[in-house]
Amino acid sequence: MKNWKLGAAVAAIVGLASGSAFAEDITLRIGSGHPPGVVYAGLMQSYFQTELKKRVEERTDHTINFVEGYSGSIVKVTEVLEGVQDGIIDIGGMCFCFEASNLPLHAFQVMLPFGTMDPVTSLKTAQDVYAQVPHLTNVFEEKFNQKLLSRIADGGYNRRSPAPASI
Repeated sequence: MKNWKLGAAVAAIVGLASGSAFAEDITLRIGSGHPPGVVYAGLMQSYFQTELKKRVEERTDHTINFVEGYSGSIVKVTEVLEGVQDGIIDIGGMCFCFEASNLPLHAFQVMLPFGTMDPVTSLKTAQDVYAQVPHLTNVFEEKFNQKLLSRIADGGYNRRSPAPASI
């Protein structure tokens, strides 16, 4: 994976109104405005899709197929929330930083100065904040008819890289 840094909590979201839930073969459109080289989109493709498919097919008579729309091929980075809401995609991944007007409280990890650059600490902090402020999770369902599935974090833009090795 490329070492691109978002420095933000990222959401994977799913629309609640899917008419394919009763079919033997389920096709889901999944996508993001970013390519799989960006950590969260890569995890959606390599981990989430694989695990969802495996678990559904092990536990039910259904099969799942994905129509992938990464790299902005279906929705751009600023269109994921609305894309899920409008049924253009069923599952979308996004950085909250691109939804400041719809989700003004969610990009606190990016917008607050002097935050940690450690993604593990950042995610733990976000999980604690979400546990204490139910609105941050509930707004997806109440306002956008979606379910927040996951949050991840990556190192920040201003994270220091190790010095290059001398040759």
